[in-house]
Amino acid sequence: MNTREKIVMYRTVFVTLMVVALTVLVLFNTIYNKGSNFEAGMQRPNAEPELSPEAPVASITEPQDSHQLIRLTFAGTCTPSSLLGSSVYGTFNSMKNEVGTAYFFSRLSDIFTADDLTLVGCNSVISDANELSLSDDSGEWYLTTSDSIEIFTSAGVDALSLACPRNMDYGWVGYAALKSTIKETELMWGDASNAIYKSFGDIDVGIYCCILNESDRDAIIGWIRGAAERNDFVVLYVCDTEGDSAFPSESKTNLLHAYVDAGADLIVATNGKELQHSEKYGDGYIIYSLGALLDGTTKYPERLTALLQVSLKANDGEIFEVSYDFIPVATYDDDHSWQPYVLEDGADKKSVLAFFTN
Repeated sequence: MNTREKIVMYRTVFVTLMVVALTVLVLFNTIYNKGSNFEAGMQRPNAEPELSPEAPVASITEPQDSHQLIRLTFAGTCTPSSLLGSSVYGTFNSMKNEVGTAYFFSRLSDIFTADDLTLVGCNSVISDANELSLSDDSGEWYLTTSDSIEIFTSAGVDALSLACPRNMDYGWVGYAALKSTIKETELMWGDASNAIYKSFGDIDVGIYCCILNESDRDAIIGWIRGAAERNDFVVLYVCDTEGDSAFPSESKTNLLHAYVDAGADLIVATNGKELQHSEKYGDGYIIYSLGALLDGTTKYPERLTALLQVSLKANDGEIFEVSYDFIPVATYDDDHSWQPYVLEDGADKKSVLAFFTN
């Protein structure tokens, strides 16, 4: 083989090896990047992208099951009745007979059924008993038939405070008749002799219902101290008989402060009609009056009130966060007597929120 033939052979072998090497490289590159956007000219992403050190931790959403959430709803007093039990046209009892019991709280029932506990004050004898007689020391006597208890049960109300003055309009006989009506339902109830205790998983809540009275101070403080040792959250629901004023008296303020000092976490008070402000005091929270949610004593009751929603966040049987939210409510509108509803917007909503939160 001469020199020229050797050069041709070497060139052929070199070209063949280069073609084989290039083919292998193309095949390897295609297989490695299959299914990616590399073929489109985009840079291959890093397998483990680095998290920017500036990323805010607060933006990371907390898992829903990372804690226990308990919602409690409190509202003002309810008087679902008429003077002397009358059902003549224009009275509350007449309205109930006409539209049915589900009408009154139909625009709030979604709130009441969605929470874990709803408590309102019941300020009327509810009974079909015929032997009721007027109390000698009462100037007003309000009564309704036993089916009116469905106003509460049909709307998702869970508990009633019976520590309200009109429950004694027909004396102890009338009060016993009211209890008998309630005991036919699954409603919980509380008064000076019967506290409400409710467990939500590992969290225990104690609620004591009472009428504001300086003479009961020591007994109530004793209950609060005992309840605080056995419960994770202690509530006092107080009905005030001082009168309808937009400002709590000094004696009322001092008394409720003493109850927080004793260990109450929350005090919800109502004086029957007027709203009174809220206050963060010590380790507790006080609402001096939520007013009345349902007032059958008049066709045009005080129009503005509110619901208080308490949210308890707990983990491993310990409450680590408590928040309070007011839901502004109107007790009626021009087309719906005695039918409370949530104020979605407007000056009334702003005024109620400003009243409680400022």
